[in-house]
Amino acid sequence: MENVLYLVRGLVISILILIVIIICIIFIARRINANRIKITTENGMQQNLYVEIGKIKQYLQIRGKDKNNPIILFLHGGPGNPNAYIAPYYQKTLEKSFTFVNWDQRGSGRTFFENPHMNYKTDISPEIMINDIDEIISYLSNRFGQKKIILMGHSWGTVLGTQYCLKYPDKISAYIGIGQSINAMKGEELAFKTAIDMAQSDSKIEYINNLQDTWNKISRQKNVNKEFMMDFIKMRKLIAQYLTCSDEMSPIKTMWLYFTSSEMSLRDLKFLLKNSNLDNRFKYGVMLDEYVFFHFDINEYPKNYQVPVYFISGDSDCIPPHIMIEEYFNSITAPDKKMFLIKKAGHLPFLDNPKDFCEVVEEILKGRLNIN
Repeated sequence: MENVLYLVRGLVISILILIVIIICIIFIARRINANRIKITTENGMQQNLYVEIGKIKQYLQIRGKDKNNPIILFLHGGPGNPNAYIAPYYQKTLEKSFTFVNWDQRGSGRTFFENPHMNYKTDISPEIMINDIDEIISYLSNRFGQKKIILMGHSWGTVLGTQYCLKYPDKISAYIGIGQSINAMKGEELAFKTAIDMAQSDSKIEYINNLQDTWNKISRQKNVNKEFMMDFIKMRKLIAQYLTCSDEMSPIKTMWLYFTSSEMSLRDLKFLLKNSNLDNRFKYGVMLDEYVFFHFDINEYPKNYQVPVYFISGDSDCIPPHIMIEEYFNSITAPDKKMFLIKKAGHLPFLDNPKDFCEVVEEILKGRLNIN
């Protein structure tokens, strides 16, 4: 008995020592990263602030080595997946030539915690958030003396971004859509069919039956509920077995990126954990999912853009498959347009392949638009 207690005590002590070591490593990594991304130029800008937008306080992160450089407003995905705290990881190279503004949208991240009494049934909608974008752009234009800004959206952010560009083209110098949203359910169906075809070539009968059964449950739904989301998450995991490339950033590396980022605060961590829980996702009203899945179809909007339009997609992105984006791209008109496919990348090309991502953005803004 004493030997067992001795072994248990030794195991507990070893685990505690390991935890302390991991915490120390994370702390050191955060300090190193803080120095690595620190902006020290005389005319630079590194600011985290709250601005009154849409009658509530909303969080903005502003970073750039010269505040007179052109401004890029980044619209994060999700809905409800802010990424300002990891943005310096992939935008650091671009901060030499552009000032990046990352915004935690209402109901998301630090903006969420700053407005604890918000009514999430009445105070969150695409229309309200498009008005938020307009107020943010007015704020940025007045503060930095720029008539137009560059709008960059990712995934859900492209839903807002494309609508804003069509409504307020005079305020935008260019639009960049990353993982451009087209029609969510049609995109999921195409990814499902592609995975099924690949699995049939491998004669994976059990996999095919499991994926087919999951898709049947999803396709019968007409609104977003917990059952739908659980089946949807299951289907995404199944599809990923065939459609995810090995170069996409792994969940472990992603979590390491989160925890070692000097920009991640306790509020960011709390929201990350909160939003990953389905009960909390529904409780706190991040219900724009229903709009994305069942109401948004970009083909129902005008296709004659009055601003230059550029799409960036990972070659293994299945949310949506880039073939859908290419079809839509070919159907639109714009003063200038081009689609870029980043190799060895999925739905998050700026994380999977940040080097190529930055090169593409520079080609768009410096090479095609001569924005310096």
